[in-house]
Amino acid sequence: MADFDDITIDDETLERLVGTTVVLTGTDDDDEPAFAYERRAAALLAARLGAKVVLFDRSGETWGDSDYEQLLDVDQVEAAGRGHLCAQMRELRDLGAPEVQAWGYALPALESLGRAIEVTEADVVVVPEKLENPSLGERWLLNRDLPARVQEQAGVRPVLVAQSDGRLDLYEGPSSDTGHGTDAGGAPEEGLP
Repeated sequence: MADFDDITIDDETLERLVGTTVVLTGTDDDDEPAFAYERRAAALLAARLGAKVVLFDRSGETWGDSDYEQLLDVDQVEAAGRGHLCAQMRELRDLGAPEVQAWGYALPALESLGRAIEVTEADVVVVPEKLENPSLGERWLLNRDLPARVQEQAGVRPVLVAQSDGRLDLYEGPSSDTGHGTDAGGAPEEGLP
């Protein structure tokens, strides 16, 4: 559970975000603890910037056919029977986000994030540093470096990494000392968690 009351963000980064109208952040059906502090940080950032938050809802992901690609407000989410998402949207409004919408895409692939960025016209993307309970597919797709993979989809848009204490750090590329991602030859590291 995220228990911080405000975000901590570098003044230079905050200045770079002036003019932001849409903050995109991920969510699911509360199976992933990292999304709780990511959502909270995104809402508090949006409140500071006067921006809309769009929750990129991953709970409907499936490799099957689905028509779940739409931007919804809280009333539409409630009418669709997505109670967990409705509660999350209300929580973000209670934290001061001026407007909250949700967007979902059926395919569990990183390209769906790129589509979300495009459709929602997101100016900034907020992600956790890592997922605490990644599925086997997520571990394979993310190759242990969620912010880097999100930055690939975001292009020139800033990606902010939400920490569990409320700190938001501008992602500036993989750290050479983390040992994350690939070995010296570019192959995925063995021994995924």
